[in-house]
Amino acid sequence: MHSTLDYKSPEEYENERKTTKLCV
Repeated sequence: MHSTLDYKSPEEYENERKTTKLCV
């Protein structure tokens, strides 16, 4: 089992990147 904090699905990863770009 993957740890939620350590593992992120590609979709979640991309979503976070977009959110970070928007925040910055």
